[in-house]
Amino acid sequence: MDNAIKYTPAGGHVEIRTAPGPQGGAIVEVRDDGPGAANGAPGLERPGVGLANTRARLARLYGAGGTLDVSDAAGGGVEVRVTLPYRPAPGAESSAR
Repeated sequence: MDNAIKYTPAGGHVEIRTAPGPQGGAIVEVRDDGPGAANGAPGLERPGVGLANTRARLARLYGAGGTLDVSDAAGGGVEVRVTLPYRPAPGAESSAR
């Protein structure tokens, strides 16, 4: 999200949406109306450490169920979609009794 704010021109917009994901998980989308990857958005022509670290962290925490996708948004800008699988909090089942 910080890149969406950093690279969106003055007066631009950043939109954050959430939705139910597969099997009870969650989808988080961040979209900006900046230049977009196809028009040279910084950092997307050659994904850097931040995206690589985030993908690695999702894989470590959620395996194949946690994903991060970056693409040009329809109408301009960049859209990032994070998919998180449902996983109960430790001890959640015992505290529900």
